[in-house]
Amino acid sequence: MTDTTSRAVCLNRISMLPMVIEGAWATNNLPTRMKITNVQEFAADLIHELNDESEDGSTRIHRMLDKAIENAISQGAFGIEEHEQQEA
Repeated sequence: MTDTTSRAVCLNRISMLPMVIEGAWATNNLPTRMKITNVQEFAADLIHELNDESEDGSTRIHRMLDKAIENAISQGAFGIEEHEQQEA
C-alpha cells in the first residue's frame, strides 16, 4: 500500500467517526447526544485516549484485545490451543 493510499484509507475511516458517535448514542452507550465539529481534532484526542497507559503499561486497546481473545477462546475459537509450557 502506498503512502497516498494509506492516507486515503485513514481519512475514509476517520470520516466515519460522526456515524460511530451517533451509533453510540442510539445504543445508549453515550448518555448525551454529541456531534463532532472537527473530525481531525476529535480523532487525535480519541487516539490519545486509546493509547493512554495504565500503571502496568497496558492501554485500552490492550485490554480490549485481551477481552476479545478471552471471549473467542471461550466460544470455541479454532486455530488456537493451550501451550505445552504454562510457566511464565
